[in-house]
Amino acid sequence: MTSTTTMCHHGLMNVRLSDISLFVTLFALENFACLVPENDYIVSIFKYSDIGVALALLWSIWAFLLSIGHNIGKLHFVAPAVLAVISICCSSVSAYVHLGQPIIQGILPLRRMVVVGLFCFALCRALRLGLISRDRLITMLYIIGVIELILFTAQAILVGHVTFLKLNTDESRFGMTRLRVPYLLTTVLGIFSFRTVLTNSNLSRSRKIFHLIFCIWSILLLGFVVQNRAPTLILIISYILAFLIWHGGMSNKIVGITVLCVLIAIFSSTDLFQSSLQGLMGQDTSAQTATLTIRQSGQMYYIHKLQASPLFGYGVPNENFPPATIAAGENLHYFAADNGIFGFTYELGLFGLFWLVVLYTSAMKRSIGVFRSTGDFSYLQYFLFEIGNLYIGMHWFYYYPLPFMVVLVLLDTERKSNNDGKNLCVDCDV
Repeated sequence: MTSTTTMCHHGLMNVRLSDISLFVTLFALENFACLVPENDYIVSIFKYSDIGVALALLWSIWAFLLSIGHNIGKLHFVAPAVLAVISICCSSVSAYVHLGQPIIQGILPLRRMVVVGLFCFALCRALRLGLISRDRLITMLYIIGVIELILFTAQAILVGHVTFLKLNTDESRFGMTRLRVPYLLTTVLGIFSFRTVLTNSNLSRSRKIFHLIFCIWSILLLGFVVQNRAPTLILIISYILAFLIWHGGMSNKIVGITVLCVLIAIFSSTDLFQSSLQGLMGQDTSAQTATLTIRQSGQMYYIHKLQASPLFGYGVPNENFPPATIAAGENLHYFAADNGIFGFTYELGLFGLFWLVVLYTSAMKRSIGVFRSTGDFSYLQYFLFEIGNLYIGMHWFYYYPLPFMVVLVLLDTERKSNNDGKNLCVDCDV
């Protein structure tokens, strides 16, 4: 009896420690909600942003060691992951050949994306082995999401009075302070909340209110705090498409469409909406930034440069190697992260583009499969949102890889549970 009690006690301790370590790792990968200066160095070669990378690497090693000798079945998205590694390595070699940038310097800018990819494979293994539960993972993500919504919104409101986040608060747009904060996790969770409100009929009133508030707040964060114009419009369009494909009753759809129309009517009168629409239609009235003009010039620049190295591109320029940043046009205010698929292809070439097509095709195929079998449209909505942003930006690749890859992890476990004849997400208050 004593032995059994001791084993249970140790088991609970292991669960608690693993949960705490996972939460800290996830929070660190979100840059501690901008509470630390991301680009400042702790020591000569180690930034604050590298804390999350180091923790993710350690957590991944722990999960892989525990899963040795266990058959967890086939992991999805292995092919895109292998192609990604090949693409990054080959483009780094190409940067060395064409620009003289050391190979390791070509890989270092993508260390967060690479390590997060490894971390998410470890997360898949841990979920399948039961080392952590899907519900707890989602709960951790929501805790971080709520923290981010509160902190980012509070900072936007209190600008000029107090600054507690470690970021630039001097930028403004449409007469409001613009904060460049990580928005993708709250956007993903907002989509999940939208799905939960519509599809979970057993949800309690308090939880339904929570998810509804979270969904609306996440949209407002992107629109009025981050102020990314076109992504905000694309996100709203994705919500409309998701609502239209939702397997709900006609009466519910009529009510929902009415609410959406009212919200769109209110939003369409704002400068943000008008500017977003003008940007998507090829117009730009902003004399201050001439964003669209710079973006179009950058895209033509990347296409022209790519002709000399079409297969593997020129690699990701390292800020510590000026010839590469100059070749990428950064001295002309061209930045790959702001030019979507054009900047991406300049850096990784046509092979990288092939990898991206394989990744999105696989994700969309599985998302459609989940939607057909369970009615869950959230994955499909999210990847439609990302596809819509390919033209103007791939922020998940350059800045926020965690939310994107966590969606792949959840999609993997969703598909695995469907294959096992049960859907983990039906009883989960995501």
